Amino acid sequence: MRKQQGSISRMFSCKSVALLCFAAVVLLAPSLEAQPLRLSSSSLWLASQQQNFRIASPRFVPRQFKRLSIEEGLSQSSVNGIMQDSKGFLWFTTQEGLNKYDGYTFTIFKAESGDSPGGLPINWVLGICEDREGTLWVGTKGMGVCRFHPQTGKWTRISTKESGLAGLKGKLSNDFVNVLLTDRNGLVWMGTDNGVTRYDPRTNSLHQFTHHPDNPHSLSGTFVYAIVEDAQGHIWIGTDYGLNRFIPEIQGFETIYFDIDDTSVNNSINAIAPDAQGRLWLGTFNGLGLYDPRTNTVRSFLASKTPNKRSPHHDPLYNTLPSNNVFALLIDRDSTLWIGTQEGLCLLPHCNTVQRGSAAPMLEHCRYSPYSRISLSNNYVRSLYQDRAGVVWIGTFTGGVNSWSRYRFKFPLYTDNVAISGDSATTIYRSVRAFYEERYEERATAPTVRTSTPIRLWIGGVMAYCLLTTPQVKKQSFLRTRRAQKLKECSYRRLW
Repeated sequence: MRKQQGSISRMFSCKSVALLCFAAVVLLAPSLEAQPLRLSSSSLWLASQQQNFRIASPRFVPRQFKRLSIEEGLSQSSVNGIMQDSKGFLWFTTQEGLNKYDGYTFTIFKAESGDSPGGLPINWVLGICEDREGTLWVGTKGMGVCRFHPQTGKWTRISTKESGLAGLKGKLSNDFVNVLLTDRNGLVWMGTDNGVTRYDPRTNSLHQFTHHPDNPHSLSGTFVYAIVEDAQGHIWIGTDYGLNRFIPEIQGFETIYFDIDDTSVNNSINAIAPDAQGRLWLGTFNGLGLYDPRTNTVRSFLASKTPNKRSPHHDPLYNTLPSNNVFALLIDRDSTLWIGTQEGLCLLPHCNTVQRGSAAPMLEHCRYSPYSRISLSNNYVRSLYQDRAGVVWIGTFTGGVNSWSRYRFKFPLYTDNVAISGDSATTIYRSVRAFYEERYEERATAPTVRTSTPIRLWIGGVMAYCLLTTPQVKKQSFLRTRRAQKLKECSYRRLW
């Protein structure tokens, strides 16, 4: 059990980019020949006797994802919800059962034959949360909510018609349970297709909050898709018709509607993500919204209506969404907003700094590629979650689940294969002993405009010097020489 509990956190345990670079240097041991060189372009070059040389650049590098699907043991490839429990296990809800992942293998919980009270009543499961007692609450599609006790393996079902929980007062408002949340007071909130039901463990009772046209403090909509708690302890609920803030003093709601004439934000709220400034990022059926409760203002972000050659389908950095259907949102520990849409995943770094009147921020787009096993497995993103180790998990529709960590970084490796093809005399030996960066000006045959100073990178090895141009390696040249252990330029700009 100890091995299983620590497996997920052990996969990515680094704490900073500095530690990442240090780890890379250590991995290149045991024979690190040349001192690491950081170029003016901010690239970091590392060398060893056995591994030749690698380059790590902080500039844009496509994100690399790890995929988990049916081939790895997932019960079904549409992942509706993701959660990590207090013991470190990850749980995935799918259309074919509940999946428990220990970092190595899956344990699958499915409905038994018939309507058995001892297990899941149906395989199609949606929302999931854990209460203070370590009990899992699992929402189903049409069969109520189930409580699972991991220690005993016992299931307890609560529906509109019956309850397996002894002494329970009240009923569930609807048997389609889309989303669940345990708040800081230990109350369990259940968003259904007919309002919200709240469970209070102190009184062992259920309380319903539904829409009533004659009550201005009732829930504004019928279908509930999102429930979150912000840093101040406010409960926010996204419905099919408006955003709601729970007011404990009146046990009712304040409703926020968005005027479509003033903003493009849709009143059907699929996802909510509170940021560090107390604002709410909203995922809707008509784009992304940024709502500020202090000023009661909202800003919208939409997909491009006139796709061109710089659309998200061709450019990884673009300032519009790939789709206006936003189903999932997550703000990670680095204040990056993850946006799950029907046509791909977007990332907005430093989302806390986005202001109402500022220019449209640049978004990083991640999409499925049939030519890459490390791309996103599917463009339809349904759920987003960050575990305690900092790993971000992305649940997709028919593409399984993806995981990403900032510490899963690949350095391009340059070996003796970079030599000019067919010219064995120009092959650089595997021992790299020195780096040197040289700025130079090429003679132009016609007037040109330079955006940056060209750079030569000299690499000294046992058998050769290697000359490359950066940031793109466009040409290479090699000099036959003896062993070079140090490189230095004199006042006459000669390299020794």
